[in-house]
Parts: sequence; structure tokens; C-alpha cells
Amino acid sequence: MELEYQIEPVFRVGEVNLGYDPVSELLVVITYELMREGDESTPSLARFWATPAQMRAFAIHGQEVVASGRPTCAMCGEPIDPDGHFCARKNGHRA
Repeated sequence: MELEYQIEPVFRVGEVNLGYDPVSELLVVITYELMREGDESTPSLARFWATPAQMRAFAIHGQEVVASGRPTCAMCGEPIDPDGHFCARKNGHRA
């Protein structure tokens, strides 16, 4: 499930829906384009059909990707940015 870079997105996702078709026993993920406020055009969408096993593998992979992201601060639980972290607990502003 590795991505090939350079990625040029077609659109930024603003809404995600999940469905299941009991006849085909397939799950579907439907993504809708994030629209600017006041934009009256029809949003782009994409549909992804997959078996339950494929979706399970996708979900596990997603958890691994998220877990490999920014580390969290042991004191406040907030993510630590690459250029540092302002910890509210260390500063005494959060209980």
C-alpha cells in the first residue's frame, strides 16, 4: 500500500461516507470534494469498492500510518512538531 510520489491530488476530501452492499458483499467508501463556502458547483467525488478483507487491511495500514506520525508529548498528550513543542502543562496553564 505504498504511495508513489509525486502525488498530484485531484481534489481535497471534505466528506467521507461508508456503505455496504449485502448482495455483492462489498464495502464502498465515497469521498466528496471539500467545497469553499458559497461555491455552488457540484463537488467531485470518488468511489472505492473493496471486500471486507481489503477494507480491514486498509484500516490496519491507516492505523500504522497514523501511529508513525508525530510523537506525542508525555506531559500534555499533544503532538510534537518537528521544530519543537510548546507544552501548556510545563508552562502551568493546563490542569
